[in-house]
Amino acid sequence: MIIEAALWQAVEQFAEMGRRVSDADLERPWAWRAYDDGVRRAFLRTGEELRELAVLLAERRATSGPRMTTAQRVLAQYHLAYRDLQAVLIGVDQSEAGREPAAEEWPIHRTLGHIVDAQRTFFALTWHAVARQRGGDRPLEMAKESVDEYAGPLATFERVVVHGTFTAALAYHDTLHGRIIRELSAITDAEMDAPSLFWEEEELPVRFRLLRFEGHLREHTIQLEKTRAMLGHPLPEALRQLRLIYAALAEAEGAVIGAGDMGTEPIRAVASEIIERTEQIAALRAG
Repeated sequence: MIIEAALWQAVEQFAEMGRRVSDADLERPWAWRAYDDGVRRAFLRTGEELRELAVLLAERRATSGPRMTTAQRVLAQYHLAYRDLQAVLIGVDQSEAGREPAAEEWPIHRTLGHIVDAQRTFFALTWHAVARQRGGDRPLEMAKESVDEYAGPLATFERVVVHGTFTAALAYHDTLHGRIIRELSAITDAEMDAPSLFWEEEELPVRFRLLRFEGHLREHTIQLEKTRAMLGHPLPEALRQLRLIYAALAEAEGAVIGAGDMGTEPIRAVASEIIERTEQIAALRAG
């Protein structure tokens, strides 16, 4: 987890409820203080609270926390892309994940597998270059076999992500993502220019390797959004609102990457508000 587990769990529960909210449901009566413009306000208010939390955490870090390194800033951008991918995949089941949207177009599950495979390699390339910079006895060019050393056995990846269920693939990706954020956040500013050599046949710095995490993920998130539309599941308004909520959550999480404990009180307070709101909207829809 990137931040207090309670906050992610609260947002996840809101999303599970929210993905079932129809356009008509968004017009149902619901109010927050003087704002009585319907259930849509519940989505908007959730995003506002998360963005307010992101500002608070960033201010706390600026005044009393450790300085945010360049690597941590890049990883925060990557984490924002990761949460966006999760939002685009809300509600995708095994059946949808395995269907080809058109001839020679990848199913969602295959695209996810490609994303995870690439991130395994990016993770290995980055750590290889940093380890070499720190004095390790390693060649400049990383061998393909070294991916397993850094990112875990290829056989496990293939069993779980390629041949396993879509749910298992998502869980594997989540674990890998958490490890990437946790471990690569220790890269110092001085190590950002450490050279890396792979298939490109030219030296590229760690800075480029880190930036590729987000760039590659964004590329295929667009692909997945198009795939869902081709399968007859374009994103309705509720899911578009959830996408904004996930982005707001990622901003809050990104603000504390590598910072340690920045205080749990405001995080848990926001989580509590979201849980209460989830229960209110669920009850309204059931009534």
